[in-house]
Amino acid sequence: MERCIHGLKTETCGRCSPLPLTKPSRYPDASTETTPYGKEAIAPDVLLKSGIHVVHINKGKDSPCFAGLTTETTFVHFRGVPFRWAVQLVLERAPNLKTVQVLPSMLRYLHPEGAGKMLKERGVEVRTGHIRPDCAWEPGRNISKTFDPQRLFLLQLAGEQKALFEELIAMGFEAAAMTTRYFCLNGEDFLPQRVFCEMFGYSPRTNHNISAYINAVLYYLDPGFPANDRSKQMAANLKRKVEPLRLSIRSEEDRIRIAAELGLPRLPAKFPLARMDTLKQIIAARHAGQLDRLKADHENGWRAVTLRFGIAEDHASNYRTLDEVGTLMNGVTRERARQLEERGLALLGISVD
Repeated sequence: MERCIHGLKTETCGRCSPLPLTKPSRYPDASTETTPYGKEAIAPDVLLKSGIHVVHINKGKDSPCFAGLTTETTFVHFRGVPFRWAVQLVLERAPNLKTVQVLPSMLRYLHPEGAGKMLKERGVEVRTGHIRPDCAWEPGRNISKTFDPQRLFLLQLAGEQKALFEELIAMGFEAAAMTTRYFCLNGEDFLPQRVFCEMFGYSPRTNHNISAYINAVLYYLDPGFPANDRSKQMAANLKRKVEPLRLSIRSEEDRIRIAAELGLPRLPAKFPLARMDTLKQIIAARHAGQLDRLKADHENGWRAVTLRFGIAEDHASNYRTLDEVGTLMNGVTRERARQLEERGLALLGISVD
């Protein structure tokens, strides 16, 4: 397979391909009985003949797709969030409905006291899946067209690029950790996006943050990779933070010296070098009395910050993961611990890394 200098197929690389990319077909070929995912390929014009009806939630109650519901409709697939009003409308217009299918990420919206209860009372089976097989997950991997070539690029890193990536990991940059886990570089199983977001303390609704971090690392390693302005700025920030870290904390003596400069008995254990600037600002805020004011105004934010950076007086000096912070804060979730940390830093006037 011919690949460009960025590890992508030549015809799919935005920088190397002279031809515009053609948009793939929205639906699989109706003549194809199966797909690599083991699901039937159903074209739009045969959906109703198959007893399957697709409801487009984002088009509202006046959408023609609701008008197509009849007493003969037995299977409805929801494209979008299965709101209570939509479920109620479908049940009214399709009294013989047997099965409702929703996307796996939308199952949580069928509340047991709301839409889920209405379906259960009518004896309607609820299942998850995709009408478009090309949007489905193949077990254990991602179907993204860029996943395999980007993973291959990272696996084949050599020379300066390999040294740069290993440097990001050693310095504790979260973006590098995300990239390593997302592309399963250590032989792990692929994680669905929802699980991946939860692992790094992000809400699934903010998955674009994950993509931005990963694209920033790829652009940092090779500017030939396409990236939006946000990812390019993140890559520039990585470069800005890496350069001074290369010259500091190369030995235990350096750690002792920097801890003394900050007025700490020692640096928190397992402290990532990438967050050294933030730690210095927190220590300065403590000397200025800002931490005491934060404790009075927003105790949870103060506790999240001090526990996270290992400067809480009632605990050992350790840099903690978000899970550990959540456990020490009466069992709050990882996502909530991250939110409290960001809020606490913002009240101290410190930008989030």
